[in-house]
Amino acid sequence: MMTDKYAEDADTIQRPPEPWYVDHLAGLARGEFLLQRCDACGRHSYPPSVRCPECFAPGKEMVPASGAATVIGSTVVRSVVPTTVPPLPFGMCLVRLDEGPQVLARCLPAGHSVQPGSKVQLRVEPLDGLPGLPVVRVDEN
Repeated sequence: MMTDKYAEDADTIQRPPEPWYVDHLAGLARGEFLLQRCDACGRHSYPPSVRCPECFAPGKEMVPASGAATVIGSTVVRSVVPTTVPPLPFGMCLVRLDEGPQVLARCLPAGHSVQPGSKVQLRVEPLDGLPGLPVVRVDEN
């Protein structure tokens, strides 16, 4: 079947990651959450991409986010598939950074959620065996 051949090819093709993606991952490993800032229009964007989502210009630089954010919504995950990495329950929240982009982050301590409209500080911390993930600590707010 043709789709099987495409699936095989997709598993074997490995292209090097884009430089902006490498910069983003390196920032997380250093404890920094990086946004792209367009050289043409100045808009901040996340996730990193090849072109500005506002004006489609190719030029951009990676800059640290302030971390200041407002909660859009949150939930506590209590049941998922058996391969769940984080221990249950764990909280997730969607925040809008003061620079504009929205980011999905873990709410800590585990099992907590945050009220929409709450002002929070997005941080990057080692979590679940990964060098850095975006988190919001509920007990600091």
